[in-house]
Amino acid sequence: MVKMATYTGKLEKYYIKKNSGKRAQTYRVFVFVDVSPASYLSWWLNSSLLLLMVIIGFIASLFIYLTGKRVDSAFTSLKDSITRLGKRQKLGKKEELPYEEFNDVMMTVAKMSDMIDANQRSQQLFFQNASHELRTPLMSIQGYAEGLKEGVLKNSKEAAGIIYDESQKMTELVDDILTLSKLETIQTKINLERVVLDNLLYDVSWRLKHKADERGLVFEHDFHDDNCELVLDETLMERAFLNIISNAVRYAKHTITLSTELLEDKVVVHIANDGPEISKETQEHIFERFYKGEKGQFGIGLSMTKDIIERHGGQISLRSQADKTTFSVALPLVAD
Repeated sequence: MVKMATYTGKLEKYYIKKNSGKRAQTYRVFVFVDVSPASYLSWWLNSSLLLLMVIIGFIASLFIYLTGKRVDSAFTSLKDSITRLGKRQKLGKKEELPYEEFNDVMMTVAKMSDMIDANQRSQQLFFQNASHELRTPLMSIQGYAEGLKEGVLKNSKEAAGIIYDESQKMTELVDDILTLSKLETIQTKINLERVVLDNLLYDVSWRLKHKADERGLVFEHDFHDDNCELVLDETLMERAFLNIISNAVRYAKHTITLSTELLEDKVVVHIANDGPEISKETQEHIFERFYKGEKGQFGIGLSMTKDIIERHGGQISLRSQADKTTFSVALPLVAD
């Protein structure tokens, strides 16, 4: 490499003293430097970096391709499995997908599928049982009605009473099914209004007093505040308490106690009876829809009750021990 510089001045031995006098002369200085090693090093570094970038680019492209293919394969497997589950087809042996997140999705979908299958089986069994329960009172009504028609029954008043009782059972079952269908409709809007809680509980107790009297049961009321107002759908909440208290009437031995407890932001209704203890297993499932109880009976009453209470922002719980079973319903108070 050659570099040249021009200077004006006077040469003194090994250097040029710059000046602009009359004796000043113009000098050109040439500098020669061998830059071949530096140029080679620069070329080598540039070539190495370029080659390294090509190699890294190739490896990255290969990695992206293989990863994309693996992800696509996993997505395809996940999609196929979900499609099979959607068609209610059983999956074969457990398939492990290459990504934990996909496995989590697969497990969640499989659990949902199992829950749907279990729910469908329960519904099928329930409606079979419901058909049987409807058929039984229908046959009884038909039998007594034919007896009255043919004049073979001596005590027509007793027959009429039996027909009435059996028709009431049918009405209650049909009401449960219709209410459940209404609750399962997402668009269903509950009609909220101010309701005095104690009056509602007294009304439900009065409706069941006849059945309680037949079994020699006594209602006891211990309400904290006679003017406790809540914002409720009165019809639905009446149905919910009717289901709970009906169970109490069915299983109580002597006494059914209704009491209220006022807390900071909610009121808790306790419905207790002195009936037999409910087993731990039944307590765990008693609010599940179509659950088959200890006596082999299917029901939707308590499940429907739970749905109604939760629609109102409340909770329901059960505590059962020897000679005392208590359902507790917590409902939010009206904000002032």
